[in-house]
Amino acid sequence: MHIALVTHRFMRDEGQGRIQYELARYLARKGYVINLFAIEAESDIVDLNNVSFYRIPIPNLPHIIKDLFFMLLINIKLSGKSYDVLHITGTVILHPYHINNCQFCHSAWKKIEKSVCYEPGVKGLYHRFFTSINSNLEKVVYGKHGIITAASNKIRNELIKYLDVDKEKIHIVYNGVNTDEFTATGRDMCRKRLLDELGFSNEDILVLFIGDLRVKRKGAEFLLEAFRKIKDERIKLLLIGPQRGRHYVRYIKRYGLQKRVIPMGFRKDTAALYRASDIFVFPSLYEACSIAVLEAMASGLPCIVSKETGTAEVMENGVDGIILKNPKNAVEISQKIKILAENYEIRKRIGENARKKALQYRWERMGLEYEKLLLSYAK
Repeated sequence: MHIALVTHRFMRDEGQGRIQYELARYLARKGYVINLFAIEAESDIVDLNNVSFYRIPIPNLPHIIKDLFFMLLINIKLSGKSYDVLHITGTVILHPYHINNCQFCHSAWKKIEKSVCYEPGVKGLYHRFFTSINSNLEKVVYGKHGIITAASNKIRNELIKYLDVDKEKIHIVYNGVNTDEFTATGRDMCRKRLLDELGFSNEDILVLFIGDLRVKRKGAEFLLEAFRKIKDERIKLLLIGPQRGRHYVRYIKRYGLQKRVIPMGFRKDTAALYRASDIFVFPSLYEACSIAVLEAMASGLPCIVSKETGTAEVMENGVDGIILKNPKNAVEISQKIKILAENYEIRKRIGENARKKALQYRWERMGLEYEKLLLSYAK
């Protein structure tokens, strides 16, 4: 079978890029002939004998312009070509496809964004424009013939509600996690190393947040509000992810949180950071199926997550995770953190159950489900 996969990036260190990287790697290991169309891809899949990589050169321009450039160039690249299966991600092309993997519904996000996330000035106008363009593109792309894989039931329902997609053409395929890379094994060593790096005591409780701090959608500001209400000096917050300007640093200084809230920027050693921490908190306003949450669960961490992330669908509240009713409610977030921080046995039980649940969502499971759909086109 000759398969073409189209997305912006096949890269391990970013959300959608990681999903498509894992899918490409799975299919290549199965022996299929794979053509990758993207801006960049990891060398370990590009170098495989049965994989051909077609790089799409994109100039360094604002994100929305780069997306439109990509769409234009990829349609030119695909013109006149024929594949047994053409698999795309979201609104990357206007070309007819067989399978489209939806990881984000801009038409649904638009309803949330306008009420809580718009910034004043040029940036706010840009985000409005970006969401509006993608929302209109979704109406065109998801209306085409072909099946859609939704990363969660949340996404499936949004495609039906906002884009009137036929529910019969939507298949739910949850994202996955590498349970060998993300594990609780070696926790004591990782914890000691991190405590030494930060100058913290073994009595301290490390609360971890991993996400893009430049994006309000991830909910870091609600977590900071929650920490203003937590008075226990032992409870520390580690903020991991790209930062926008000095916004969070100024907030931390203004409220005297410098000793308890540590912005650590972008880190590549996330597997070790999960193992070293005690609690993972992710109060996102919108997620299809957060890989970060699955990674934290696989690492044996009790997770406090928003009901607005599709990953909450795989959790049982109070058993293998804690689900927030309102991710914007700082009081609710602070209460959940304090309960876990003060009760080691609860942390341990939920963390162990989270690991067991994550074992059911390995990347291999995702790959197998996609393979079944791909093979349906070969019949």
